[in-house]
Amino acid sequence: MIDDRSSWAPAVFFWAGLSACAGLALTLWPYRGYYVLDAGQRALSPYHELLRPSGRAGLSYGVAGTIFMALNISYLIRKRLIAIAWPGLLRSWMAFHVFTGLLGSSLVVVHSAFLPRSALGILAFAALIIVVEVVPLIVESP
Repeated sequence: MIDDRSSWAPAVFFWAGLSACAGLALTLWPYRGYYVLDAGQRALSPYHELLRPSGRAGLSYGVAGTIFMALNISYLIRKRLIAIAWPGLLRSWMAFHVFTGLLGSSLVVVHSAFLPRSALGILAFAALIIVVEVVPLIVESP
């Protein structure tokens, strides 16, 4: 039987995720001109010191994204290692997993200033796209 007390989590994490992504977009909107510049032109922008990956905001986005990606793994720990009911239903944990995965990856992409330049960054971004876009198609296919 499903516990009604924990059925609130998917809705809460959906709205929290939607609000967080909207807040991120609103935060970045004033700087949209910076993100459409070429890599060479960005260095001349007055926003470069703030928004570059090693800048004050860029580093903050990277740290926050890394924390969310680390929290994302908590679902796997709960699913595989903790077989007791008191930490909550797996459905709630899955909602949290989706929330932290989408928000964390969004923050990491913003940290890279939408311009991954290293091979590791490009490989990580490609893996993220495969996991988000391709794996659900394979899992859902009959």
